[in-house]
Amino acid sequence: MNQILKKGIINNILAKIPAHLNPVDFLQDALNLSKESVYRRIKGEVSFSLTDIIKLSSVLSFTLEEIITDNDEASDPPPVTFNFRSNEMLEPQKTFSEILLAYVTDKEKLTKAKNVEVTVASNRLMILTSVYFDHLFKFYYYKWTQQTQQVSLNFSLSDIVLPQDIIELREKLKTVSTVGLHTYILDINFLKSTIQAIEYYYKRKLISEDEVVLLQKDLYAFIDIMEYTIKQKTDFGNVTNIYLSTAQIESSGLYCKCDDEEKISLWISFGVTISSKSPEICKTYKSWLNSLKKYSSLITGCNEALQTEFIDQQRNFIKNITTDNSHAANE
Repeated sequence: MNQILKKGIINNILAKIPAHLNPVDFLQDALNLSKESVYRRIKGEVSFSLTDIIKLSSVLSFTLEEIITDNDEASDPPPVTFNFRSNEMLEPQKTFSEILLAYVTDKEKLTKAKNVEVTVASNRLMILTSVYFDHLFKFYYYKWTQQTQQVSLNFSLSDIVLPQDIIELREKLKTVSTVGLHTYILDINFLKSTIQAIEYYYKRKLISEDEVVLLQKDLYAFIDIMEYTIKQKTDFGNVTNIYLSTAQIESSGLYCKCDDEEKISLWISFGVTISSKSPEICKTYKSWLNSLKKYSSLITGCNEALQTEFIDQQRNFIKNITTDNSHAANE
């Protein structure tokens, strides 16, 4: 490892350690090393191994790209970036805010581009969709808090209060325009994971019947918007094409071309992505998306029978979230 890169890695790692922690003690615990071994790494006598960096990325919430880069603008970007955020060192609220901020930054970048092409394969309802619906967005934040923070077993949806910074980022996301050609390839059961999560918390009595009704109404509103979208193509320069996949979509992902820059992102779960700007990887993933389209049916502006069948199916999924609420949500 060259000395410039080694020094850059050391400085970047130390900069990521929270100021209130002693760097040596922290690295001892995180890497299970002796104090002498830690000092040798900090002094540059021994390099941080890739295993060391991966361990630290999981507890300090940084990407490998952030640490490994040597700040040489002429150097090629790493072919793959792992973006893993852990709650072990950072507040879940802060991490959630960072995720939303990243979405805002990406969307604002797209609005400044002359040519934008985005293709998404999705097997779930994404967080970017939930920002337009009050109760659904609150539920997503609640679910995030439940999964990433040590909370009591009876911590319920009604206990959640959205922090001001998250409210502001959500509003900003809602106002950033969507431009360019957008293609969505949907798993026919893409609503199922959200519905199953609602049912899970309802059965645990962490969501009330009234809250389920409100979530159902948000989901109905989303389907109403989708129905409107598939009946027409162009909206203020934005072209949206929605396909229904006949094959099961195992994982969600995105290909984006912004002027001459390409990028792909694979969403392992909320807040965990694998991204790449490598031309070869982008080309391969784009080819896979194009092949997936061959096993999919376009429903935007055509296929009225399939449109109706799909929309009716989604409404039935929502209606049957719980037997108790199926009638109330449609009143």
